[in-house]
Amino acid sequence: MKDFVDLRVDQYDDNTNEGFWPSFTDIMTVIVMIFLLSMVVLQVRNMDLVKQLQSSVEAERQAASIARATAIEKHSLDEKLNDSEATLAMLRFQLQQSQQESTERLQQTRQQQQAITKLTNTQNAQALSIEQLQQLKNSLQQRLQQQHTSFNVLLKQSQILASQVQQQQQSLQLAEQSQRQKDTYIQTLLEDATQKSHVYNQLSEDHTVLQSKYEKLIKPARSSKGKIVVEVFHHKVLNQKEYKIKMPGKKNYEVVTETALHKHLTHLKQLYPEKLYIKIVFPEKSGLSYGEAWKFTNTTLVKYDSYYQEK
Repeated sequence: MKDFVDLRVDQYDDNTNEGFWPSFTDIMTVIVMIFLLSMVVLQVRNMDLVKQLQSSVEAERQAASIARATAIEKHSLDEKLNDSEATLAMLRFQLQQSQQESTERLQQTRQQQQAITKLTNTQNAQALSIEQLQQLKNSLQQRLQQQHTSFNVLLKQSQILASQVQQQQQSLQLAEQSQRQKDTYIQTLLEDATQKSHVYNQLSEDHTVLQSKYEKLIKPARSSKGKIVVEVFHHKVLNQKEYKIKMPGKKNYEVVTETALHKHLTHLKQLYPEKLYIKIVFPEKSGLSYGEAWKFTNTTLVKYDSYYQEK
């Protein structure tokens, strides 16, 4: 039989479909893997962030409890210090009184001795009998002995008071040393909490960056389907920038100034805040550098295109 030419319209569709579907399946598999990997990384970072936040909060709670306990103890130590100072002042006052009394009794003793001497010297002048003088002498000696005993008692009391004052001073020094150690420990805890707070802030910033990247990753691609399309034509002629705009429903471009272009786009953005699609067109020989073209495209899309207005 003779071979006939195959005049069917779709004679090559089978081979095309056979090559298209495996490639499409591979692409979708890669996209799903990227999505799953991003979700795993984001979940792991969130778990680490929560653990560090919990440890930071626990450290701050411990520092606060220690600070409260230290404040209470410090208040009690202050009260004890005030009581000790009052007791010390009273003991010093008593010691001064005792010393003053001892001085006065010594003066009285000297005066009495002087009186005895005078009495002895003036025995004949006063016409006192020897027995009277002897009795007076004995009574004076007894009084002197009593005053000497009282002086010894006061001296011992002064020594005891001095010992108590020294013990109070040692207790105050130990209390102050303990308070300084606790203040140092609290300062260390506060510095640790501050450092953990800085780490938490850094992790929060990293989480925000990852969240932004994740949202960009899962955000649908920019498409003009179902949108109000506005074409903006931009090029340079003799180093002068020129702008053209094709409004929705129009077939031809309209030459406008840069100010008029922004007014048109602002008006369209107000009319179609969620459907405005800006299509930037540069001719093959636009006269623009790559940086100028990119800057104009990015500025215009970010400012007016509805895709970039979605948060």
